[in-house]
Amino acid sequence: MAEGCVKEISSKREIEESIRLSWKVYKNFPQWVPYFLIKDQVKLISGDYLYFRKVRNKRFVVEENKEIVGTVSALVDDYFNQYHNKSVGFLGFFEALSDKEESIKLLFDKALEFLEQEGCKEVWAPINGIFGLFGGGLLSAGFEKTPSFLQVYTPPYYHGYFLRAGFNPIKQLLHYSIDLTLPENIEQIYSFSGKTLVRGVQIRRINKSKWDDEVRSILRIFNEAFIHLWGNVPFNYDEFMEIVNEFKSLVIPDFWLIAEVDGKPVGFVGGFPQYAPIFREFNGRVNLIRVLKFPIKLRRIKGGTIIMAGVMDKYRSRGIGPTLVACVYKAMIEKGYREATATWILEDNKDSRRVAECMGGKIDLHWTVYGRNFDANNLK
Repeated sequence: MAEGCVKEISSKREIEESIRLSWKVYKNFPQWVPYFLIKDQVKLISGDYLYFRKVRNKRFVVEENKEIVGTVSALVDDYFNQYHNKSVGFLGFFEALSDKEESIKLLFDKALEFLEQEGCKEVWAPINGIFGLFGGGLLSAGFEKTPSFLQVYTPPYYHGYFLRAGFNPIKQLLHYSIDLTLPENIEQIYSFSGKTLVRGVQIRRINKSKWDDEVRSILRIFNEAFIHLWGNVPFNYDEFMEIVNEFKSLVIPDFWLIAEVDGKPVGFVGGFPQYAPIFREFNGRVNLIRVLKFPIKLRRIKGGTIIMAGVMDKYRSRGIGPTLVACVYKAMIEKGYREATATWILEDNKDSRRVAECMGGKIDLHWTVYGRNFDANNLK
């Protein structure tokens, strides 16, 4: 067995090389889709986004015979820890070949050593940076399926690496699928979307010609609605805008709605087509020919996903949330979509789970987030 050698890397070239390990890991997993382009992954892992400039991080790889067999980033987010009154470090952007137990142990030991030296008392993993936007966890059910747009796919053997490193499950993220061809689901969706809202409440599509103003409105709602969400932190406008601008060209106004009360935005919902076939073809890179084919391929998509929805606390009792969600599903039905999903739903988020289930949602995938501390190698 080859002896592993752990190295810290920092240059863009080295980081890109570590990212390319994914294509080796997933060569026999057709369910995997590289939703982030290589150049964007390099920017993200390098800490070039505004939010990540306040995060201390190190990137490690472990090699056997000078070939990378595993890689992970160790991150310390002081802003997160101050906001939640914690001392948590994160392991994220983890990838590894199978049957590399000794090498991955060395990799984890090095990353955990850095986090402990930085004063962390516990570790959550895998968390890929900003939980509220990029999620995290290891896929723990539904390995035969391709997850919805922006959702991670990981092979089953990853769980063993974390369990052997002293991690234990601490949170589950759920993924619901809804059959948009079933009459009972259609009836429920149309019923919710057609509900008469309290006087003064209106729902409208996002106006992309006023993108900056719309993003500001969504951010205000996001920061208030998700203030108590596990793993989330508030964002400032510049940090949020820099990230969401990456997705502007993918936003379809029918799937991004804002609820207003007397003209004030108080709730929103955001969804996308299931872009998996398109991004599978991109394969981490975009060229002119692929971009020109984009509209044609978009017309062939028959599924969509809702990735987030939020309503300010003061207005939650007015039925705005379910109506927003139902209106997006209705728009998907009218575009000929046959399936929709609701994703990134925390297992203890009863309100979001109830909305998904009322419209026919069935759990078909879920992810597990792991945790451990440095004293007992266990997080209760």
